[in-house]
Amino acid sequence: MIGALILLVSYLAARLMAGQLSRPLVNLARVAETISLTGRPEEFPIDLVGNDEITQLATSFQTMSQRLRESYETLEDRVEERTIQLEDEINERRQAEAAIREEKEQWERTFDAIPDLVAIIDVENGILKANREMSRRLGLEISELVGQKCYHIFHHENQPCSDCPFLLLKQDFLPHEAEIYEPTLKAHLQVNVSPVFDEQAVLKSCVHIVRDISEKKRFQSRILALNALKEKLLSITDLQTSFQEITTAVVSLLEADFARIWLIQPGDQCDSGCFHAATSEGPHQCIDRQHCLHLQASSGRYTNLQGNHARVPFGCYKIGRIAAGQEPKLISNEVTTDPRIHDHQWATELGLKSFAGYRLLSEQGEALGVLALFSAHLIGPEEEALLESIVNTTSQIILNDKAKQAASDAARRVQKVLDNIDALVYIADPVSYEILLANKNVQEEFGCVEGGVCWQTLQQGQNGPCAFCNANKLFDNDNSDGDQTAVWQSQNTRNGKWYEHRDTLIDWVDGHRVRLQIATDITKRKETELQLEHYAATQKTLLREVNHRVKNTLTSLVGMLEMEGDRPEAEHVPGYLAFLLELKSRIQALSTVHSILSASEWQPVPLDELCREVINGTLLALSPQGAITVCVDPSPVQIASMSAHHLALVINELVTNTIKHAVPHSDTELTIRVTIDPEVNGSIAMSYRDNGPGYPEAVLYGKGQVGKLGMEILYGIIGSTLQGEVHLENDQGAVTRFNLMNY
Repeated sequence: MIGALILLVSYLAARLMAGQLSRPLVNLARVAETISLTGRPEEFPIDLVGNDEITQLATSFQTMSQRLRESYETLEDRVEERTIQLEDEINERRQAEAAIREEKEQWERTFDAIPDLVAIIDVENGILKANREMSRRLGLEISELVGQKCYHIFHHENQPCSDCPFLLLKQDFLPHEAEIYEPTLKAHLQVNVSPVFDEQAVLKSCVHIVRDISEKKRFQSRILALNALKEKLLSITDLQTSFQEITTAVVSLLEADFARIWLIQPGDQCDSGCFHAATSEGPHQCIDRQHCLHLQASSGRYTNLQGNHARVPFGCYKIGRIAAGQEPKLISNEVTTDPRIHDHQWATELGLKSFAGYRLLSEQGEALGVLALFSAHLIGPEEEALLESIVNTTSQIILNDKAKQAASDAARRVQKVLDNIDALVYIADPVSYEILLANKNVQEEFGCVEGGVCWQTLQQGQNGPCAFCNANKLFDNDNSDGDQTAVWQSQNTRNGKWYEHRDTLIDWVDGHRVRLQIATDITKRKETELQLEHYAATQKTLLREVNHRVKNTLTSLVGMLEMEGDRPEAEHVPGYLAFLLELKSRIQALSTVHSILSASEWQPVPLDELCREVINGTLLALSPQGAITVCVDPSPVQIASMSAHHLALVINELVTNTIKHAVPHSDTELTIRVTIDPEVNGSIAMSYRDNGPGYPEAVLYGKGQVGKLGMEILYGIIGSTLQGEVHLENDQGAVTRFNLMNY
C-alpha cells in the first residue's frame, strides 16, 4: 500500500515534472507550427519561472515571435498599400485599354463612314488598310484588298500609272492631287495623296483618298453647255429660232423626252377650228377667248407645232393652270399616278417618270408663257437649278424681243418726227460715234449713213473725231440730271456748207445715253455775216478816220481861238477875250468827250469817268487862279454816246460858272464835288456843288439872267435834250441838282 502510494506519488511527481518540462516545448511547437502554416506569428504566454535552459529558450522564442509579429504587421501594411496601388494601376490600365479600344473602334467607324474611297498605302504601293466604301465600289472584301498593289486593284495594271500622284509624292514628299477618268469604275475621280512619316521623318506610307466627281463633272459640263446656249442666243435675232434652240438644249442637257414653249397671245383660232373653242363643256373647254397659250417650239419626241396642243386655254390642263398661276411651278416625279397629269396611260406607255413646268415671267411678275418637259428620268435639285436658269434666260429673251419691238416702234416714231424737222438731224453713240438714226435731210445730203461713223460718213479727210466737235466735252460733263446743250458752228468738209450744230444727250429707246445733233444750214447767214463783218470793218475804218478828223478839227478850232485871242485887237473889244475863252472851254469839253467815246468805239461810257474827264479838261482850258480839288463819287451808271456830248456841255458850263464866280470870291481852297445817285424809276439824279459864295438871289429866283449863254445852255440841254429838270440852291456853296431821263 505504502509502496503503491509511493509509486503513485512518484508517478504524479513525475507527471508534474514532465508537464512543467513539456508544456513550454509544446507551446513553442504550437507557435512554430502556426507560423509555418499561416506565416503570421502569434503571441503566447510564458508559464515558466526560473532560469533553466527551457525557460531561456521559451523566452528567446517569445522575443523572436514578438519581433516577427511586428515585422509581419509592418510588412502587411506595406503589402496592403502596394496592393491598393496595384489595383489603381490595374484600373488605370484597364481604362486606358478601354479608351484605346474605343478610339480604335471610333477611328475604324469614322474610317469606314467616309463616303470617299480611302486607303493607307505603303511605299511599295501595297494597300495596308482600306475603308468599306473602297471595298463596296471595288466589289472586294477588305481582307482581299490588304496586301494588293493599288495600281492592280484600281487600274488592273502591273505597274503604277505615269500620272499617278503617289509617284510625285515619293519625289518631293508633298501632298498631291490629280483628276482622272477610270474606265474600270466608269467614273471621273479626284485622287489626293498625303505623306505619313515615322519618328525619324522617313516616308512610311501615304493616305490615298479617291473621290467620285462624276456628278460634279456632269454638272460642270451642263453648265458649260448652258453658257454656250446663252452665248449662242445672243447672236440670234429671231425669237422663234431662239425658242427652238432652247427646247433642243433642254432635251439634250436634261435628257428629256420632249420639251415645249408656249407664249401668251390673243386668241386667233377661236372661229377657225380650235379644238378647245369648239368644246362646250368638260376639262378641254376654253373659258377665256381674250388670250391663250400659243405653241412656239417643240423638240424631242414631238416636233409638230400643230394639233390640239397648238393652243392651250388658260386654266386648262397643267399648262393652262401654270400660265394662270394656279400652279406657278409644277414638278412631279410620279407622272403615271399624279392626279395633275391628264393622261396616265400615255405616260406609262412611253415610260415617262417626271414632268416639269415653269411660268415665264416679266420683271413685274406678269406671265409671258410656259416652258415644260416630260422625261424618263427623275428630276432632282440639280435639274431644277438648271431649269430655273433656262427659264430665266427664256424670259429675258422674250423681254428683250419685246424691248426691241418697242424700240423699233419708238425709232419709227422718232424717225417720223425728225423727218419733219427742217435741218440735218441724226442720233449717234457718244462713244463709238456710230450713227443710229438720221432724218431724210441727212440721207438726201450725204446718202445712207446709218450704221456708219459720223466723222467718216459726214466729213472727208478725217482720221478721227472732228477737232471742232464739242460732243465729247458734252458727254464728259454729263450729269444725267439736266439738258446740257453744246452749240458751235463749222464748215462741212464734204459739201462746203456752214452749219450751226446743237448737240445734247438724250435717253435712247434702249435706255442708254445717245447724242442728238441738229445741224442747221447757215451758209447764207454766214455769207451775210461775212459781208457784215467786212462792212463793219470798213465802217470801223471810216469811223476811226472820222474820229481822227473830228479830233483834229476840234483841236484846230481850239488853236484858232487861241490865235484869235492873241491878236492885239482882241484886247480892245470888251468881253471878247472872255467869250473866246468860254468858247474854247466848250470846244475842249466836246473834244474830251469825243476822245472818250472814240476809245470805247461809241459804246456807253461810265458817267463818273465822263464827269471827271470833262471837269479836268475845262480846268485845264480855263487855267483858273489857285488850286481846285475835284471829287466825283464812283457810280456804276453808264451814259450813251448821244447824251454824253450834251452832258459834257452842261458840266463844262457848271465848271465855268465856278471859275468865273466862285474862284474870285473864295477865301478857302475851292472844291468841286459831283454825286450820281442810282437809277430810280428810269431817272438818274446828279448834283454839282462847290464851296464858293453860292448863287446870287437873282439867279436862284429868276432862273438865270436873260442873255446869259451859260444858263441858257444849262436849262436848255437838261430840259429839252436830256428830258430832266434843274434845281439851284445854296448849301455851304452853290448847289446844282438835276436829273436825266434820256441818258
